[in-house]
Amino acid sequence: MTKQWIFAGLGNPGKAYETHRHSIGFYAIEQLRQAFNLPALKTKGRIALSQGDVEGHSILLACPLAYMNVSGQALAPLVHFYKDAKLVVIHDDLDLACGHMRFKQGGGTGGHNGLRDLHRFIGPEYARIRLGIGHPGDKQAVHEYVLSPFSVSERQGVEKSVHTLICAIDLLLTGKEDLFIQTLHQHKA
Repeated sequence: MTKQWIFAGLGNPGKAYETHRHSIGFYAIEQLRQAFNLPALKTKGRIALSQGDVEGHSILLACPLAYMNVSGQALAPLVHFYKDAKLVVIHDDLDLACGHMRFKQGGGTGGHNGLRDLHRFIGPEYARIRLGIGHPGDKQAVHEYVLSPFSVSERQGVEKSVHTLICAIDLLLTGKEDLFIQTLHQHKA
């Protein structure tokens, strides 16, 4: 059973981006930090980090302090230093309805620029928690859409899904991955 974990949220750094759909990974990391009662994130190089023990597991929460398309460059030194840790990347997903979630081990990038950069610097074999942000319906509108805030009802769906994630995370930490996946996949916003 894994004893050391890195949960890395993807997003764009800075106040201007914190409410954007693309930064949902940062939001999830902050909610996990509060739920785990871990110290505030502190800047170390190109990453904001918080570390502590949860249920006998060493947990590192990380947010790259680099724009989405260079997330891999920022995270690679941490991942290589903690090479025996289990990496779980939390990111936005256009292909899932807002408030829906999926867990996946490895795989492609689905056109996600942050994942593309992670693949370039650390390879594709990491776990992902995909948080749905919905799709604008037009491929040409995607860039503007991911850099826009959630509506009030969408934000409520996101908050509920992240709450479900927090309540289920101990299943992942204790080796009950199938039950963790089932819990996330059955959640309806």
